This record gives sequence, C-alpha cells and structure tokens, in this order.
Amino acid sequence: MTRRPTRWRPGITLISIVAVAVLVLVAWIATRSVPDPRPATTAAAEGELTEVFDQIEQTLPADMVLASTQSSEVEGCVTGSGGDEVHVRRLVDLDPALDRVAWVNALGTEFTSADGWEYRGPQYRTEPLRAKLVDRRLLVTYITASIESGSPRVILRSTSRCTQPG
Repeated sequence: MTRRPTRWRPGITLISIVAVAVLVLVAWIATRSVPDPRPATTAAAEGELTEVFDQIEQTLPADMVLASTQSSEVEGCVTGSGGDEVHVRRLVDLDPALDRVAWVNALGTEFTSADGWEYRGPQYRTEPLRAKLVDRRLLVTYITASIESGSPRVILRSTSRCTQPG
C-alpha cells in the first residue's frame, strides 16, 4: 500500500483567510461601537465625585451641618492616557454635639455591598477617624472625621477616573 501525496487545495486556504478577515473586521466594528466609559470632561468627572460626596453628606443630620465647602484641582492623568483627572476635597463643618464615632460607624449600614458599595470603617476609635468608601464605578472616597482644626469637621477626598483624551 502506497500513500498518495496530499494535494494543496487553494479553495480551503482562501476560505480560511476570508473567515479570519471577517472575524477581525467584526471584532474591530464591535470595539468601535462600544462607548468610552470614561467621563468626557473634567466637569463630568468632578460631577461623579460630587454625587458621591452629596450622598455621604446627606447621611449627616442637616441641623448638625454648619458649613460645607468643596474645592477641586485638575491635573494630567497619571496613566499617560492623554486625559485629565480631578482631585476633589469637601470640608463639612459640624456642630460639636454630633457623635462623629457613631456617624462614621453607621456609614457601613447606609452604604451596603448589596447596593454596590464597599465600606471600610475606622480601625481605632481615636481621633481622627478614617474610613474608606468605594462605589460600583470603583470611585474611592476617603472620609476623615476629626476635631484637629479646633472644631468638628468631616473631610471627604477623592480622585476621579481619567477623562477621555482631548
């Protein structure tokens, strides 16, 4: 029994090349049609953080909030993606009667994992109290409750996601 040599079949090769080209084209079209999840502007990026800060501040009793000020700073994205990121800080001055320890510890029940939050409360009950809150977009907010400035205060700090380039 002798084997016959296998012949090259240009039809099968051509069909394989076309199939791969079609798959590449479909993948390219699919990736181009997916919207960029990053904020389009620094104002939109700051807005995301302001929304989270507002949610946190609303957990404070309104009659205990004496003043609230927010500041922001824009700088180039550390990833080098061509966009910007916004560092936002909010200072909330409080009435001395507010139990800051109880408030910080209650944040864990206000912002639950079932709602897409991850809360890390303070490790110690000494001033300043520090906590961390992460939302489902992975925006990290650092919360500090202290009396270091001479009056009770909550400080909220966060850095936005990088904006789209341009």
